Amino acid sequence: MAPSEPFLEHQIIKKYLQNVVPGCLEDRVKHLWTQILRHYFPLEENYGIEREPYASESGLGAVDLLVTGLLRREIYKVLFLEAKRAPSSGGNITLQAWREAHDQLQRNINKWGHRKSNIPVYGLVVIGHYVRFYVIGCNQVSLAPFERQETLSLKTNANRVHDLLSSMETLIATSLK
Repeated sequence: MAPSEPFLEHQIIKKYLQNVVPGCLEDRVKHLWTQILRHYFPLEENYGIEREPYASESGLGAVDLLVTGLLRREIYKVLFLEAKRAPSSGGNITLQAWREAHDQLQRNINKWGHRKSNIPVYGLVVIGHYVRFYVIGCNQVSLAPFERQETLSLKTNANRVHDLLSSMETLIATSLK
């Protein structure tokens, strides 16, 4: 069940968000999103969060963060996150940066063979404190915008981010039943 309170209600998440500044290392972005994902996908609801899991035993194709869920005692990959550092200039993020991160996320999802199940897979592309939401259907190979294409800031669009993460969690929970 998706939480009713937005992620910014938690002081620890606010502090992690303050640490995501122009030019900061990518790990700060991953630390922040680990906390946010824990809020929406808790252990108590049979979700797991993996950091930098590999797509195969060869060690190729690691995704930054992965949310898993249980279905009939099997672990399913349900949400992938690709994180990038904030631009060091603090300026706008280029379309090329978004495209490269999107393409990397899409390649990584496809390497995992997510179509083995009848469960759609969701994706987040994160650059600094900005995020874009995606979904890839069971019989699809391309990411599509989740609801609509938009770039959201965790700082100024927190309520919209909360709504989208809550919606994703509800859809995922329904598909895992």
